[in-house]
Amino acid sequence: LIVVDDASSDSSWSIIEGFDDSRIVKIRLSEPKGIVNALNTALEVAGTEFVARMDADDIARNDRFEKQVDFLKSHPEVGVCGSSIKIIKDGLSCYVRYPENHDEILCSLAIYKRSFCHPTVMMRRSVLNRHKMQYTEEYKHAEDLSLWHGLMHETRFHNLQEPLLAYR
Repeated sequence: LIVVDDASSDSSWSIIEGFDDSRIVKIRLSEPKGIVNALNTALEVAGTEFVARMDADDIARNDRFEKQVDFLKSHPEVGVCGSSIKIIKDGLSCYVRYPENHDEILCSLAIYKRSFCHPTVMMRRSVLNRHKMQYTEEYKHAEDLSLWHGLMHETRFHNLQEPLLAYR
């Protein structure tokens, strides 16, 4: 688990520091540089075969990582795997379906519609390394779109239809 604190001004860092687990890599940036910098900082540190993305206020299902790793291991042509989500707010929830297969996802990307829920994505480190891909500021407030456009001809995309993340 890699936690990047973008110089938060609330109690986030003290909460992070409270976890005594050698598997957690804790990075606190000295000044806020934004989400793109925080994401790229985490990617630089991650040395694993698969890299999963998630936000601090979302809740992953207990089997999320297992399901995505199993899918990616059995589908070596897929480099980016997301899932559908359950939106949670004020005690209410609803299911949001994301396009499932590569062609559906490409169609959604072409018309700037929902293609991936970014916090659900798991990516192959090898695909990112091979193409020297990282997040850019190219699309303001949609840093993931630039990455998907850069990878869409280099690997296959897929979304599992189960909601593996509760999204706030």
